[in-house]
Amino acid sequence: HGTMTASYSTSSSPLVGTVPYHLSYILLHSHKPISQFPSKIQSPLRNALQLNVGKEIGHVNFSWSADQPVHKMSARISEDQSQGEVYCATAFSATRGRLFLPEVSLDNLENTVRQLKEHASESITKPTESSTNQLQIYVCTHGARDCRCGESGGEVAEAMRRLIEGRGLSGKVTIGEVAHVGGHKYVSISQ
Repeated sequence: HGTMTASYSTSSSPLVGTVPYHLSYILLHSHKPISQFPSKIQSPLRNALQLNVGKEIGHVNFSWSADQPVHKMSARISEDQSQGEVYCATAFSATRGRLFLPEVSLDNLENTVRQLKEHASESITKPTESSTNQLQIYVCTHGARDCRCGESGGEVAEAMRRLIEGRGLSGKVTIGEVAHVGGHKYVSISQ
């Protein structure tokens, strides 16, 4: 259960197991809930994207939410492994907010990496056009990777959804799920 927020700690002694400091959190939108993922996710696209973006620039992960768009090809491609992966993605940056990418694949990797590096740039403080004031909270539900996520992550996400709906915050707060990040209790991203 990792933690990442839009504001970063400047503590010289980070908490054990937390995600290393990075400028952007990049989520590839899955068509299926994270609770259905295997322990080790085989994704040449995720690996290539992480390698090209670099650990200091961004952390690439998978997410699922009933509210997030998914690429029309992603479900069909996951069934037919002979085709390449393609996803919609969202990148969160502390300085620029949220960036939605309608298509990320190995075919457009170079352009995607350029966009992500620009979006993560600390020297640019102007928010991107797709930034909103909606709060998005992501909970790790990757039970095959960490039993704590499987035992409590889904329950936490569902309890938060009920709370948001009960308080009339739907549309202002969204709860999603992420694959294992490592370390702590939840992932929270707001923009």
